[in-house]
Amino acid sequence: MAEKRQESDDNKPSVYEVLSQHIGDVHYCVFKLKDYFDSLNDVVHYYLDKFGPYLPVRERTDLAILALEADKLHIELSRIVYNMQVLRARAQVHIDRGTVEDFSVPDEVVEELSNAVKEIEQKVYRFADHLNAFIHQIIETAHREGIA
Repeated sequence: MAEKRQESDDNKPSVYEVLSQHIGDVHYCVFKLKDYFDSLNDVVHYYLDKFGPYLPVRERTDLAILALEADKLHIELSRIVYNMQVLRARAQVHIDRGTVEDFSVPDEVVEELSNAVKEIEQKVYRFADHLNAFIHQIIETAHREGIA
């Protein structure tokens, strides 16, 4: 009996295959973007913890503002990830029930999700550029102030 169940599970499409049919590779982009952003956010907090207390007021303030921007982006990205997880859960329910053909995502939702992902992607890459420039500034300041 367990072998029969395993066989039927093997014939079911994966949730990623089902989502790809309806929303393209937006879901892959979302989760890769989230991983990338989480790494950037870790870098911000590393520099905030390591150098924040020792930096001059101007750089410390700039770093704190950068951390706030990271938090704001994190919230925006989390909303998109949540919506993607809801779609993934809905798709999985249809897969488990064997009603994949009944699963659909309205065109408006696909377009809205796609636009939101493009917009947040631009914001994340712009944030990465700002972070990179600021890290160089922090390193220069740290050397100049004798912190590093």
